[in-house]
Amino acid sequence: MAGNIDEGSIYVMSNFYTKEATGSLKPVSSKILINFSPSTTVQKLTEDDFMIPLHKFEFVDLGDLFSIASKCPNDEYPEYSTVIIGVVEDFEHVSSIKTKFGQMNIVKFRITDGRNSHKVTIWGDLAVKAKNDYNKTVETPVIAIVTSTRLKTYKKKRYRIAILAEDSSEAYNFILMDSATRHLTSMTATKMQSEMLKAS
Repeated sequence: MAGNIDEGSIYVMSNFYTKEATGSLKPVSSKILINFSPSTTVQKLTEDDFMIPLHKFEFVDLGDLFSIASKCPNDEYPEYSTVIIGVVEDFEHVSSIKTKFGQMNIVKFRITDGRNSHKVTIWGDLAVKAKNDYNKTVETPVIAIVTSTRLKTYKKKRYRIAILAEDSSEAYNFILMDSATRHLTSMTATKMQSEMLKAS
């Protein structure tokens, strides 16, 4: 059946059944999954008079990725075709780890939109290619488009810093969480002063 269907074309399908879509059988947020049977027939239409979108996709804020990843248990991946766009931070060196498939290269970095930050891990030969491409960049900040990602949650420690700022008229209490805290604690006083001068 797969050889008879081309993405972007319009078809009339008959004799199929539907079920609830969950986990790896849920490429988008639709609640309905169409299952083919041996009696399913597919007829391609040569003319498009139905104004049907050629592709199904949804835009979400980078801060909403956690809620998407949390909808399914980690042993049941929600295989959304997720494309992430953001600024690259904390790009690490390529390392090799032992997996059930043998030794495999990995590289890790963070991707952010300035407010939210998520950790990205790239595996295999693509990890080496990503590192080489990153090393070739000459302009900053480096903006990356990561395609076909699989979202997963990890239980890790969260970080929080409480900062009290005041002057002669007012006092403010700021709470910095996670990525902002990690960014602040890994920065030297000289680098912080340099960034403040650039911002001003």
